[in-house]
Amino acid sequence: MSLGPVELIVLKYYGDHFTGIPAAMIQSYVDSGLIRIIDGLLVRKGADGEVTILEVDEVSDEETGGLNPMVTDLTDFLNHDDARAMTADWAPRTTGVLLLFEHLWARGFRDAVADAGGEVVMVERVPRAVIEELEADREPEAVS
Repeated sequence: MSLGPVELIVLKYYGDHFTGIPAAMIQSYVDSGLIRIIDGLLVRKGADGEVTILEVDEVSDEETGGLNPMVTDLTDFLNHDDARAMTADWAPRTTGVLLLFEHLWARGFRDAVADAGGEVVMVERVPRAVIEELEADREPEAVS
């Protein structure tokens, strides 16, 4: 079985905490079959700037806000060098979570397109800033 599209999300929190609020939201996406968490790292940058990196399954549910039950099939695609590179410019006393997730809905869609004799030739995320700019450009037209 091949993976569907995989996306990386990095969550950053100031201070030494990670709340369960986003974890509950992510859990709802996992439960509904939209995504599957395939890897995760918890990164803490101490007051002295030293970086500690742990696999999500090495950390208690209390520390991750409940992410552990969601990460069932670790791929080890993320490594400590990745985490250090992504967090190098973070301020001391910062905590973060790096998650890789598979878009399960897109895998099914891709397979259906292939079964129909086609192929998905491009999938690209449009940055939020670009969408906001497009929306701002469109708003004056909607008023007139």
